[in-house]
Amino acid sequence: MAGTVIGKIKSMEDSAGALITEARPSQPVLITGWPSAPNVGKIFAVTDSKEKASRIAEDNVDLTPLFLFIKEPMPEISESTAKKRILNLVLKADFSGSLEAVDSALNTIKSEEVGYNVVRYDIGNITEADVKSAIHSNGQIVGFRVNTEESAQKIADKESVKISSFDVIYDLVEYIRKELGGLLEPEIERTQLGRLKVLATFKKDARSQIIGGKVMSGKITRGGIVEVFRNGTKIALGKIGQLQQNKADSSEVKEGQEAGIRFDPLPNQPSQEIKEGDILEVYEEKKIERTL
Repeated sequence: MAGTVIGKIKSMEDSAGALITEARPSQPVLITGWPSAPNVGKIFAVTDSKEKASRIAEDNVDLTPLFLFIKEPMPEISESTAKKRILNLVLKADFSGSLEAVDSALNTIKSEEVGYNVVRYDIGNITEADVKSAIHSNGQIVGFRVNTEESAQKIADKESVKISSFDVIYDLVEYIRKELGGLLEPEIERTQLGRLKVLATFKKDARSQIIGGKVMSGKITRGGIVEVFRNGTKIALGKIGQLQQNKADSSEVKEGQEAGIRFDPLPNQPSQEIKEGDILEVYEEKKIERTL
């Protein structure tokens, strides 16, 4: 018996493949007769009766794995918890003690915006069943000191399921931390570029308006985001879809120069018609990735 698995030895071979009837301490052997594969790392023992083996197996029952990766009850649904982004994981490890260590290490990752959900976990190599679980949950597979069966890898490649395996728990946790960081909304860094005073207005339709003006400070650039102000009040938000100087396309126009602009209102934003005397404040936004 080993752990909770009880079997009767049908055959036993030594390291050279020769059949043997007994094994000495430290001697590697290959045994057949198990009804199912024992867990890796369990102590192998021999008894003189099935009843005695059954009593020992009952004492060997380990309930710890049943309580791994259990999350605390969720608080009442709020706007923040409803928007929380979740990373679904299938976890495999070489033995139950490793799963416990991984569970403990992952519990150190805290965030109100993102989280992980272990949809399946087990010991042993990564199998087709693990890949199918990842497919159904739109998740990925993370292994600790395990290999991936060839058939499982083929399905994963076909279905674009990500499989990552590690030999050090720290590396595994940092990988999951990075994956969770990728789910965070990026920070938006805003940089003011310049201001332009509208001197003339031309064609306008539902999608854009053509205007002309003079750059009062800084510079304006093609693709820049524009806030339109009238008497200090913002009346429109859009982008510079096209920029011209002296009737030629330009990527930027600097302070003191005149420019022609095609103003494109942003979708779902209130927008009034731009008039002479309005001020355009132009800026650019840069997305900065966040980490946990």
